[in-house]
Amino acid sequence: IVEREKEIRAFKPVTYWKATADFESAGGVLRADIAKANGETLKDGHISDEAILKDIKQLKGKDFVVNKNTLTEKKLSPPRPFTTSTLQQQSNTVLGFSSRRTMIVAQQLYEGIDLPEGRTGLISYMRTDSVTVSRQAQTEARKLIEDRYGKAFLPSKIPVYKTKSAHSQEAHEAIRPVKVDIVPETIEKNLTPEQFKLYHLIWQRFMSSQMKQALSHTRSVSLEYDSYTFKAAASVLKDDGFLVLFDERIKADRESHGLFKFMEKLSEGSKARLAGIETSEHQTLPPPHYNEASLVKTLEAKGIGRPSTYVSIIETLLRRKYVERNKRQLLLMDIGEVVSDVLDKHFPLITDYEFTSKLESKLDDVAEAKAGEKEILEDFYKEFSVLLEKAKTNMETMKKMTDRKCPWCGTNLLEQYSANGKFLSCAAGYKACVYRVHFTADGGELLPEKKFCAKCGKPMVLRVARRGPFYACSGFPSCKSIISYGDETKPEEPKPDESV
Repeated sequence: IVEREKEIRAFKPVTYWKATADFESAGGVLRADIAKANGETLKDGHISDEAILKDIKQLKGKDFVVNKNTLTEKKLSPPRPFTTSTLQQQSNTVLGFSSRRTMIVAQQLYEGIDLPEGRTGLISYMRTDSVTVSRQAQTEARKLIEDRYGKAFLPSKIPVYKTKSAHSQEAHEAIRPVKVDIVPETIEKNLTPEQFKLYHLIWQRFMSSQMKQALSHTRSVSLEYDSYTFKAAASVLKDDGFLVLFDERIKADRESHGLFKFMEKLSEGSKARLAGIETSEHQTLPPPHYNEASLVKTLEAKGIGRPSTYVSIIETLLRRKYVERNKRQLLLMDIGEVVSDVLDKHFPLITDYEFTSKLESKLDDVAEAKAGEKEILEDFYKEFSVLLEKAKTNMETMKKMTDRKCPWCGTNLLEQYSANGKFLSCAAGYKACVYRVHFTADGGELLPEKKFCAKCGKPMVLRVARRGPFYACSGFPSCKSIISYGDETKPEEPKPDESV
């Protein structure tokens, strides 16, 4: 996450333009995007030279020639059954569930739901890295597919999926419905909205994995004038295959049939008049922030963590405030970057991806009784203890003096970090001055007011906890008095000889 944040900061946006034109031909209108200008192919249709953009605008009213009209066929393979990581990714992307929420709801479906016939477990074990499924489950799925959709939707052979990851343990089969004939819609009234959405996702994924491929036809038309080329494309399903289970995809396909048929009429060599052109200005975008789906996918690819630990990894980052959720994004916090940079500098052994992946594999060996835990721990601590001793001597303090002055005593303020992030404190020392400034998630400042404890008379210090800011007596732990931040009730100020 820190590495991605640094990439985003270093990113410099580049301005580009896009051009889309409407062509009149064969009694209809075809919308196409610029593909070539001055004889040069434009990657993704991006125009980087504003002078070229001006030339393109002059093409209005010109007669272009249809120089290519091609048809290509593509096979679309069904998705593989869910593993823990792919379930968490898809649930986050499609349903907006966090990894933790996904596993909580999956646990409920696994443990059982009260149905008319009794308490029934709906899905198989949900902590797995395997995509294999039992032959019995496949046989039952094939029977249901034939009954509901017809034999034409079955592949000639029962599909066999193999796990791609070298780190997989494959102790359990893929996540699937226990009984495929328990169709989600038939038990919706017995499920909470979250349970229904997740069960529907799992049922749909497994059933589609047992169906045959879909077949897509793509019609591509290329229109040319002088050194300029515009291109348009439309795809339709020749064979719905497994996509018959995905209503939105089928709906979108049916809507594109009209355009596809119109494009068939545009014969090569025929003319099309450029009736109108639209241009738009854009900027290249930095790499996206991680969300839970993309982070789990990256962890799996690097061999970090296991199906049972993805949730705890993310929850630890959130709990320690190394990152925060903003909608679906995981945004880096100051304290997270500080911790990462310090570990990179002083403990490169444990922040190395390859080391972490190898250690995970060694721990798998211990779990499978292929290696002894004592030997692995001794090997680790031989290197780690050396780094630890060096860090005790060489690790610099994270306190940094600023030019900002304390408004209460005039001393410079120190920049420091706590478990709740960055804050400023008076360099005069806690006993001399309790002035502190904390920061909100959006960079705003929480400024303190002078307050004194109504119980013991000592100054109150501004603190931040998980539930928000508050004032606490500086006499803690002897005095545990607190006041809410923003509380207008001001305790009486003590007499001068009582204050500290």
